[in-house]
Amino acid sequence: MKTLEKLALLATATGISFSTGCQAGTVFEDDFSKATATGSEKAGAVESAGNWQGGRGAVGVDLVTDPALGAGPSMQIHFPSNSSIYTSFDPVSLDSVGDKIEVKFRFRFPTTQASVISGLRFGLYNVEDEGKAINGAGYVMTIDPATGKGPSISFDPNTSEKTILGGSDPVPIVAFGPSTKPIGTEAHTISFILEKTNDGIHISWSLDDVPVAKGVDGNSGAATFNAFVLGLGGRADSINLDDIVVTKTP
Repeated sequence: MKTLEKLALLATATGISFSTGCQAGTVFEDDFSKATATGSEKAGAVESAGNWQGGRGAVGVDLVTDPALGAGPSMQIHFPSNSSIYTSFDPVSLDSVGDKIEVKFRFRFPTTQASVISGLRFGLYNVEDEGKAINGAGYVMTIDPATGKGPSISFDPNTSEKTILGGSDPVPIVAFGPSTKPIGTEAHTISFILEKTNDGIHISWSLDDVPVAKGVDGNSGAATFNAFVLGLGGRADSINLDDIVVTKTP
């Protein structure tokens, strides 16, 4: 019996569907395997699968080898206080109920973090203009990396035309949820999901596959996204970043 016929019989017997209609498609991925860095400690960019550059002013970027994140190069970002880095990709939208966007990335702090509420920030935005002071609405998540306290989810409308990652009075969706584990200097994976439902956009995120926070934006403030953003708030420090993957279902 041919393989396809065997799979069809298995699907019939078990109720499993092999339809490709609900499979996730890759929107963007970057492992920095072919990346090149330009600039210096005060300003720069990384050319890779995406063009990574400062989103709220100049940031320093470099390519490093970090065995904790695996073989090959990782991007090391030297953040001034309250700064961010971003990369853009082809727009992806939550058009219909059931549409889902998932983002995963791996990271590590090279040094132990001091306690700063909302110290680690990340999210998806719809960037309106590119450059050193970009604008755009989106969803932003934060946590204190030193203690695991205060995980949050917010919608950032950018109504003040400031800059991404909380520059314009974000609207809380989950404000300071229950604490999770401290992040420390170990390698970690964060994943977050945006899903369109009948009652709005559901947003949830996890640290090392452990759920951290989830909430619903009943106003569906943003449904189209073209940029992944990462930043630090409240202090200057560095972070190593690797293996960013954005997928869309269906």
